[in-house]
Amino acid sequence: MAAILLGIAQRAADVNAATDDSVETGYKAIPLSEIGRKLAQRYAARK
Repeated sequence: MAAILLGIAQRAADVNAATDDSVETGYKAIPLSEIGRKLAQRYAARK
């Protein structure tokens, strides 16, 4: 999901975005990727 949001952010930066809120949507990639990283670390620590 974070990768999709990064793609949206890139399209916004390239002025090729499909919607007006694409910059705001793209900013959501960073916190989402941090959540994913923390979950992956927790999973790896259990093994």
